[in-house]
Amino acid sequence: MSAVTRVLRRVLRLAPAWFRDRYADELVETYRARRADAMERGRTASIVLGVREVAGLVVLVVRLRLGRGAGPEAAGLGPSRLDVVRQDVRFALRGLRRNPGYAMAALVVLAVGIGANTAMFSAVNAFFFRPLPFADADRLVMLYETNPEFEWTDADAAPANVLDWRERVGAFEDVAAYSELGLARIPYVRDGEPVLIATTSVTGNFFSVLGVRAAIGRTLTWEETWQGSDAVVLGDGVWRTHFGADPGIVDRTITLGSREVRVVGVMPAGFSFPNDETQLWMPWGWDPASYEQVFFRRAHWVRPIARLAPGVTLEQADAEFQAVVAQLQREFPETNRVMGAGMMPVRDFLIRDVRRPLLTL
Repeated sequence: MSAVTRVLRRVLRLAPAWFRDRYADELVETYRARRADAMERGRTASIVLGVREVAGLVVLVVRLRLGRGAGPEAAGLGPSRLDVVRQDVRFALRGLRRNPGYAMAALVVLAVGIGANTAMFSAVNAFFFRPLPFADADRLVMLYETNPEFEWTDADAAPANVLDWRERVGAFEDVAAYSELGLARIPYVRDGEPVLIATTSVTGNFFSVLGVRAAIGRTLTWEETWQGSDAVVLGDGVWRTHFGADPGIVDRTITLGSREVRVVGVMPAGFSFPNDETQLWMPWGWDPASYEQVFFRRAHWVRPIARLAPGVTLEQADAEFQAVVAQLQREFPETNRVMGAGMMPVRDFLIRDVRRPLLTL
């Protein structure tokens, strides 16, 4: 029996007897069937389903209890809604005094359910309804690698492969990449106290591929991708909180960790891609000699994003992309023998972990 099934059983014990006798087994069996389907979609879908089922059952049981458990009308189906609301408030207050443990457990489960739904709505609102904060966003595609031996379906890519895609696929106007291994939090000393700044590593053409300009100064350049660059770009939030919104910050040298870096620009308010916590962007500083090393094609840790050339359709770009992928499989069998790749519109990629769970709601 899964943890969620046990929780459902415990919540059902609190329901009126008539409800348990009539619906308990059916509710549990329905959840098990839906869970099996959700597991095929991934762990996120299963978790969201479990939270939603528990939260929904708790709400129903609370409504039944507030209705004194007399029968189906106690679920809130009676005709006098205003009178029921008034009674609900009185019963709820008395219930809190009589059984605070039960009330607290219900509130905790409700809080978890509300929190999950709030997070889901935030993601839906950000990527389904609001326009993406990129110029000509419909021309942006996310690239990823696949590998049937490792069961990779939309994995991070190897840097050397990304560089080859950038050079060989003419259907791409340009290809950039950023780190998806998590934010690096680098100390910065402010007023004598160290603070941690959340940093994302990117290729120098990251902002130009996205089609986003700096609010102050400039963004990075492709040449700054490589070793020797000291340029960084600040987010609007960290510029205001740690640098006093000083417009003279451009070209100022600051100490970040053990490095001296130079601020070349500040991004517009609200821009934080690829992570809401990102406060600063810095180039990787790759050694050009690494391009010829096996590890640079074997290790997969960058997330590439491409801008389609004007007039090129997704199908045309993918056909040319797959031809280059096949070339790399032949040229580098040691690392690319079964390494495939794919692409999808950037919006579809960003909501891929939200779309599936939403289908169960």
